Amino acid sequence: MIETKCITSRRSRWKISVETACPCAGLVLAAGRSTRMGVFKPLLSLGSRTVIESAVGAMTQAGLAPVVVVAGFRGDAVARVLDGNQVSVTYNPVVDADMLSSIQCGLKTLPGDRPVAILPGDQPFVPSGVIPVLVDVFHRLGGIVVPTCRGKNGHPVIVGPAYFPEIAGLSGAGGLKQLQERHPGQVCFVEVSEDGVLVDLDTPEDYQRALKRIAGETGQDGI
Repeated sequence: MIETKCITSRRSRWKISVETACPCAGLVLAAGRSTRMGVFKPLLSLGSRTVIESAVGAMTQAGLAPVVVVAGFRGDAVARVLDGNQVSVTYNPVVDADMLSSIQCGLKTLPGDRPVAILPGDQPFVPSGVIPVLVDVFHRLGGIVVPTCRGKNGHPVIVGPAYFPEIAGLSGAGGLKQLQERHPGQVCFVEVSEDGVLVDLDTPEDYQRALKRIAGETGQDGI
């Protein structure tokens, strides 16, 4: 159960309910080569599912639609794993694609009448109950909505369609953070207690910690 949260914005402060159903699309980024991990992390096993299935599951369980996964390296394998998961897979043609180019690729496939929740595909612990909180904040305040936990920024980030043309024109280092830097007064930070909004899997050590986390949640001694 997700509690009502206090939302800190540079413009205002709110208490919200999480029960409001608001339309929002989902974009999951899985086009990278997993260089730091050393193996292809979207297909790593995590309990009964893969890492990418866990990330996608948070989006679909939260009721987002449509949900699009941007694949690249080993994209066919990603598509096979996600078959039947109520998502579509699009392919980033950019070799060694970074997150920004995958976001730009994915936005081309999404409707322009609703916000989008953007989630890296290596974040398997985002609670699905957090996402409606973020979407509700967006529909109240607009702008750019960023979850935080213990003062650290996390994902998914909610962005409205008014920003899609600007995102399409971004380039260089900084990725989507450039958008936040250009519009600091439009960023709403939502503090949540669930640290899954922060946890990503970049290295083998991260993966081992994730396995221990799963084992603790399921009461198992190992995976």
